[in-house]
Amino acid sequence: SAVFNAVYLDYLQELRLRGYRHPLEPVALRDEVEVRDIEALLEATESFYPLVERYYRWKAGRLGREKTPSEDLLAPLGEKPKVPFEEAKALVLEAFRRFSPEVARIAREFFEGRWIDVYPRPGKRGGAFCAGGLPSTHPYVLLNHTDDLDSAHTLAHELGHGVHFYLARKQRLLNFGASTPLAETASVFAEILLDDLLLERLSGEERTLLLAERVEDAIGTLFRQVMYTFFERKSLEARKEAALSPEDFHRVWQEEQARLYGEAVAWTELDRSAWAGIPHFVHYRFYTYSYALGYLVVLALYGKYREEGEAFVPRYLRVLEAGERQSPKEILAEAGVELASEAFFRYGFGVLEDWIKALP
Repeated sequence: SAVFNAVYLDYLQELRLRGYRHPLEPVALRDEVEVRDIEALLEATESFYPLVERYYRWKAGRLGREKTPSEDLLAPLGEKPKVPFEEAKALVLEAFRRFSPEVARIAREFFEGRWIDVYPRPGKRGGAFCAGGLPSTHPYVLLNHTDDLDSAHTLAHELGHGVHFYLARKQRLLNFGASTPLAETASVFAEILLDDLLLERLSGEERTLLLAERVEDAIGTLFRQVMYTFFERKSLEARKEAALSPEDFHRVWQEEQARLYGEAVAWTELDRSAWAGIPHFVHYRFYTYSYALGYLVVLALYGKYREEGEAFVPRYLRVLEAGERQSPKEILAEAGVELASEAFFRYGFGVLEDWIKALP
């Protein structure tokens, strides 16, 4: 708690010295959005909190429990299917082709040009990422493929980034890349396209597992990040008056958990101090909201695609081509999506509601 108190006091002093009137102003300025956009995100997401409780009540039933144990919040509901790399490659290319032959053509270049380092080996770093390069070059992808479903999703995710960088090469160096709210647009959209294809081909428990995993990813990336933002905001506000004890932080954390999960989760004594293990609270002020906003951007774009079909694809590709040429709001407007508007939230949360309804 001493570290958190020091960090929050430092931030409060910085806000005062720099003349900020709102604690969200620095991140809004960084991300080229308005404070009111972030506030609208928090308010809209909070209004859909019941979806989270609804899901975890469903999961508790699948686990044969009255409530979902906190240690099982992310527990898979079965054995994940094996997906060798060549199969993953074929699936991802087919998912991309169904959306846009041009996207599939670009993705195929990564395989044909040997721009992907696929398998783990001694001395190789772990994880996965896409290195964007420069407008005058091409992206590279690093994977550590282990022939499972998660690895297939990772391939789709990193190739999504790769397609984004590839298309953004139309911009000059200073506008090449993507602002924070749009940085994960192509990668997460690519995963959704892959899931759509897989859900058509899977059945029974494998299909249920994938549906549940899709919802849990949304909860973790959207709802939980908003919960973090509420925790940070309330703790910062309390720090204006006095230093907070560990019990003060415990209380705020438990209040926010209860608001998000309702009565659907059985918490342990250790869970009350989970706030202390989240590095963003120490290293990055109010960063976590951006995960939620970025995810809703993807869901809103996907909602438009579901509604408009093939006619939407050219507008989506223009979003990727835009790089950082304009603000996120201006770029999304070209695709017919008004950031943080009522329609934006309706499209985004409408997709998520449909995913939950699809659970057996």
